[in-house]
Amino acid sequence: MIVKKLLGGEENMSHNSNRHGSEFPERANKPPFGIRDKIGYMSGDLANNLTFQFASLFLMVFYTEVWGVNPAIVGTLFAVSRVVDAFTDVTMGVIVDRAPATEEGKFRPWIKRVMGPIAIASFLMYQTGLADASMTVKIVYMYITYIIWGSVTYTAINIPYGSMASALTPNPSERTELSIWRTRGQVLGQMIVGVVTPLLIYTDGNQVKQDATFTWVAGIISVLTLVFYYITYKFTTERVKIEDVGAADEQGGIMSLFRKFGRLLSQRSLLSITGSSVLLLMTMILMSSMYNYLYPHFYNYSDAIAIVNFINPIIVFLVVSPLASKFGRQLGKKETAVSGLLLGALVYFAVYFIRPENVFVYIAISSIGYAGLAVFNALVWAMITDVIDDIEVKSHTRDDGTVYAINSFARKIGQALAGLVAGYALSFTGYQTGAGDEVITQTADTISGIFTTSTLGPAVGYLLTALFIMFVYPLNKEATLENQQILEERRMSSMEDES
Repeated sequence: MIVKKLLGGEENMSHNSNRHGSEFPERANKPPFGIRDKIGYMSGDLANNLTFQFASLFLMVFYTEVWGVNPAIVGTLFAVSRVVDAFTDVTMGVIVDRAPATEEGKFRPWIKRVMGPIAIASFLMYQTGLADASMTVKIVYMYITYIIWGSVTYTAINIPYGSMASALTPNPSERTELSIWRTRGQVLGQMIVGVVTPLLIYTDGNQVKQDATFTWVAGIISVLTLVFYYITYKFTTERVKIEDVGAADEQGGIMSLFRKFGRLLSQRSLLSITGSSVLLLMTMILMSSMYNYLYPHFYNYSDAIAIVNFINPIIVFLVVSPLASKFGRQLGKKETAVSGLLLGALVYFAVYFIRPENVFVYIAISSIGYAGLAVFNALVWAMITDVIDDIEVKSHTRDDGTVYAINSFARKIGQALAGLVAGYALSFTGYQTGAGDEVITQTADTISGIFTTSTLGPAVGYLLTALFIMFVYPLNKEATLENQQILEERRMSSMEDES
């Protein structure tokens, strides 16, 4: 896919305005890039994470504690649905790349089309009214609703949303800002869900409520999701024209698509960011999922879930985001991300061996480790844009939607593996699920196993991700700047030829 810069003129650059002011002279017909775009793009990932974090943090809790489903069955559901994603993610990426642009842009219309269906699909998963249904009915309903939400509607809105960053601005510095603002949306969504939900679904005795609480909380989250997707649709402006490649794909047919995937998957930069995404999300979701078992059972303090989900986003906003942006520009995104991940690994290994008995000591130490993850998370979306640029340099084509779809599928693999590991780990430790008003007492071995999974799991995950980025991901600061220069020269030459 060839990217042409259409819109320009008067610039509103956050960085290097003198240097870039003459680089993109065709943006005069659109409003300049600014805070409106940042808020709009942030709102998109806020909306994404309202349903995503609700499912990641509390869907297993709902299935095991309200419906009484064995955690191994839930983990299997998460794994099976990712097989479905192998088809839906890549298919959606191709659809987005081949779909013609409208007056509203190439990616924004998808937000408007899918925001209603994803809100409804999310709400349907949390129906406490089925708690008394047979286990067969519950399992069938689990598979249908979870796959519709995760493999269909979430895919259909998240892939065009992620691809849209390349169309909002051609400026590398502004794209890095979009990555930071997207991370802010992510942590805001995590804060809303992670802080408020535990206060609503747990009783004073650290047990999950068995009434309709989960259902009406899901309804509120769905309404908020609609509101923030609408802000994304209204506040963003696509300034970069992404040419339609549908005709070329149709001429080549299915073999053209296979060649396309083969070409993309042969790129080291894409393979490495994809592999790191699997490890990253597997670690992040495993850690977040285990909070719901660690704090109520090991520390007998379920309110700690809300405390942690409030403190961690504050750390991201006040500390991590400014530092990640600064060091990412000065040292390089790869170099900064690796440093953060190694810090996180060291902290969680320390927590595993120290084994703090006081819950607030555990929270304080583990929050430092979370900050390491947040550094990588703040930069990863800009790193994916660097990967798209790298592929364009090498192949002279730009496939934003397909590349993002491949990475999105990889992240879902990480999510599934985290759910699978958490589910089977709980089952292996002898964790007893609860349903109804009966209070289940876990054994000492089970509680110890929960602590081990909650600490040693993130430690290993952080370390493996850091090593993967360090030795496999090729786009250090020097390589990224070189690619930017090559693309700038090509586009300036193309503009001169057209004039």
